[in-house]
Amino acid sequence: MLRVTLLDNCGVPITGEDSAQSATDGFVSVEFDPQYQEGQEYQQRKANGGRCVDERGFSYLRWVNLTVQLCTLDTDVVNLITGQQPIMTGDEFTGTVFSDRLLDSRFSLELWQPVGGDAVCDPDGQQQWVYWAFPNLSDARLQSGTFE
Repeated sequence: MLRVTLLDNCGVPITGEDSAQSATDGFVSVEFDPQYQEGQEYQQRKANGGRCVDERGFSYLRWVNLTVQLCTLDTDVVNLITGQQPIMTGDEFTGTVFSDRLLDSRFSLELWQPVGGDAVCDPDGQQQWVYWAFPNLSDARLQSGTFE
């Protein structure tokens, strides 16, 4: 199961009339690619050529690139992650109007992955799940595709 929740500019879920959330099991995969900044290296030699300082600072996570492959083009999810204008038919989203607006829409993405192997079920026989949360995403881009 995958759930997308609309956030405000500060990364807080929007509540009330402007809130938006969509859940689907219609995805094939979610690939994540963490981007790290390597720690700074510090080196200093003594006058005799020996090592005085030879250390490296800690690396840190800058961001995570996500690639989500959907089974079908889910208009609710596309509108939430891109912030583009929805096409409405009555109260239903039926499409998206794409424009040249900034990709500044913020959203969270959560995944529930079924546990496999010997730990599939808890002692009560219930399916166990691994929960993944990507709590404050932006700059969502659709990849190229073909309509056939």
